[in-house]
Amino acid sequence: MNWISEIEAFTPCSEQEARDKEIILKYSRTHAGTVLLRSDPIAHCTSSAFILNKEQTKVLMIFHKIRNSWSWPGGHADGNEDLLAAALQEASEETGLSDLSPLTRDIASLDIFPVESHRKRGRYVNPHLHFSVGYLLTADENTPLRFCPEEAAAAKWISIKEIHSKNFSQSDVLLYQKLLARAKAFK
Repeated sequence: MNWISEIEAFTPCSEQEARDKEIILKYSRTHAGTVLLRSDPIAHCTSSAFILNKEQTKVLMIFHKIRNSWSWPGGHADGNEDLLAAALQEASEETGLSDLSPLTRDIASLDIFPVESHRKRGRYVNPHLHFSVGYLLTADENTPLRFCPEEAAAAKWISIKEIHSKNFSQSDVLLYQKLLARAKAFK
């Protein structure tokens, strides 16, 4: 199944996901040659990993340097049409874990996130949209972490009880709660 078919097969859980799916598919069909590349200045696909421990009591987060907050690992598809493989690669690079396993090969979330202008490696990056494709993964929380200092300042396991507005933005709380609800189906 190709990546557009995977997005088409995704079942939204809310009006937000239904609308985001519609927009992502429309843009992807008209910009198929660039939407998987970060060089698309308007919007491009990213692939992220919501990593839970085996008991689903903790989630692995990185302290994202650009966002200046704790966040799930992920990054640009960079031309990779296998978005699950891209999520696995990004998660491994950003956490040092190699024992990552998908809870399911299906997409767990579809979201559109605005990215403000910023500088990366000394270069200006214009404001744009991330078409975020999220996956549910598991890993052994006892495996040593090795975060990527280029992208993150730290990596750590966080209790799912800590996912609330005191620790995360309201939009992140909604996203992570949505992913936790989907993960429960695989307990």
